[in-house]
Amino acid sequence: MTRRLYRAKRKDNGAWVEGYYVLLHKTTVCCGEEPEDNAVHQIVYEHMTDWNLPNKWYRVAVLPETVCEFTGMTDRNGRMIFENDIVMTQELSDRPYSDRKKTKRLLGVVKYVIGDGDRFYNPETGDYDRYCCYSAEWRVDKLDKEDAARYRHGAWGDFYDCIVVGNIFDDKQWLEDNHGKQDGVVPE
Repeated sequence: MTRRLYRAKRKDNGAWVEGYYVLLHKTTVCCGEEPEDNAVHQIVYEHMTDWNLPNKWYRVAVLPETVCEFTGMTDRNGRMIFENDIVMTQELSDRPYSDRKKTKRLLGVVKYVIGDGDRFYNPETGDYDRYCCYSAEWRVDKLDKEDAARYRHGAWGDFYDCIVVGNIFDDKQWLEDNHGKQDGVVPE
């Protein structure tokens, strides 16, 4: 059975917590709009106690805007890659056996994308049709938009030889200071 792991920042102290994401509603709304504070966003996680004793389960309220899904992949250091992580990866043609290996490192943000290719374009609406799509993927949206056109990741993969260097929530200032720069100091 595949489990879907999430992480989010706790409402009470802002610390990251990993586990299962749960969205609950305080009341059932019959007609009209749902009240703004009706939703409860939680992460549920377990804590091992001791051998052959029941584990303890905890539920903590989290900030919904910080909920990030685990991609199922790890970086080259074994660190789990989550949605909205900032990763440093390398250009497509910089394969390990290439003469140009590791000449260009790219910064990007991990995103989940549903069928946004040309084949999903709906000419009637002039937009991409999210309801008539045939693919979904994790990808790295490059921070330097000029480089994104020149250095496209393809079959080699967006996550080849990548390193997680931060996330968009904890590293906002660093991200603003280095937006579009490839030689910025990577946050610790």
